[in-house]
Amino acid sequence: MKNIIRPLLLIALLISLTGCDSMPKLFWSTDEGTGRPDYRSGGDVPLDVPPVLTETASSDTSQMPDGYSQAVAGKAVAVHARQYNADARHLFSAVEKAMLSLNIPVTSSDLQGGVVISEWIKKVLESPGLLAGLTGDSSPRATRHRYIVRVFRLEGEQQKSRLEVRTLHQEYRGHWVNSRNHDTDDVNLFGEIERQLALL
Repeated sequence: MKNIIRPLLLIALLISLTGCDSMPKLFWSTDEGTGRPDYRSGGDVPLDVPPVLTETASSDTSQMPDGYSQAVAGKAVAVHARQYNADARHLFSAVEKAMLSLNIPVTSSDLQGGVVISEWIKKVLESPGLLAGLTGDSSPRATRHRYIVRVFRLEGEQQKSRLEVRTLHQEYRGHWVNSRNHDTDDVNLFGEIERQLALL
C-alpha cells in the first residue's frame, strides 16, 4: 500500500504545479513594477561624476626629508635612505648577501623591480600564564618584523644608486599593534650592506 501512495502524491503535486501557470504574479523582484531599470540583470549603472573629482589635482612639489614616518596601508613605516656610488645591480646583490649574513629571511626578491622583502614572526618563549591576563599583564606573545628594501638607479648616473629601507615592527597582544621601530636594526643592515659592497 505504501508503494502506491507515494507515486499518487507525486503525481498530484506535479498536476497542481502545472496549474500555477495562469495565476497572477504574487512575488515581485525589488525594482520590478516601479518603472526604474533593473541594473542587476546586466548592463552598466550610469555614473554621475561630480566636477570636483574630474578637476586636476594640484601638484605638490615639496620634498620629503631622508628619514620620515608615513602611514602605508594603515601601518606606520619608518623609511631610511642612503645613496651609494655603486651600480644598482651590485647594490642589489650586496643587499641580498647582507640580509643572509644577518640571518634576516628573504621572503621575496625582485631584481627587475629592485625590491627585497623579508617578513618573519618571533614567538615569545615565556608564557605569561592564565593569571597574568587577569592581572593586566600586556606583554607581547609574538613579534612581527618586516623589511622592505628598494634599490633605485639614479637617472643619468650609471654608477649611482639609492637604497631605501622601510621597517615595520608589530607585537601581538590579542591583535597586532604597531611597536616602536628600532633604529639599530637599520644601522646594522646598512653597515652590513656597506661591508658586502666593499667585498664585491
